[in-house]
Amino acid sequence: MGGHLTILPVEQHDALEKEAKRIGGFDYHFWIGLSDIENEGDWRWVDNTTLQHKYWDQWSSEPDNHQSGGEHGEDCATLDSHAKTWFDVPCDHIYKRICQMDALQLN
Repeated sequence: MGGHLTILPVEQHDALEKEAKRIGGFDYHFWIGLSDIENEGDWRWVDNTTLQHKYWDQWSSEPDNHQSGGEHGEDCATLDSHAKTWFDVPCDHIYKRICQMDALQLN
């Protein structure tokens, strides 16, 4: 459809988190476009920019690359819209996605 998982600049994080919480219901984890799949510990957005502002869940010591992630660990990030923080999780988990795309010109 021409979109990709969202890149969350600091000025959009809170607004997007509030909207995700509003529409998410019981599903409050959402994929965002952040991973360290190429190089463990080097978190990058889908456009390959490096992570500047971090919202990792400090209470849970995220990102922790927990062993529950199996052989590949936890290389992808989700937004927890209830805690307003991020968690690293295995990339094959099933969550809703927050995507973005360029604006379309309507004729």
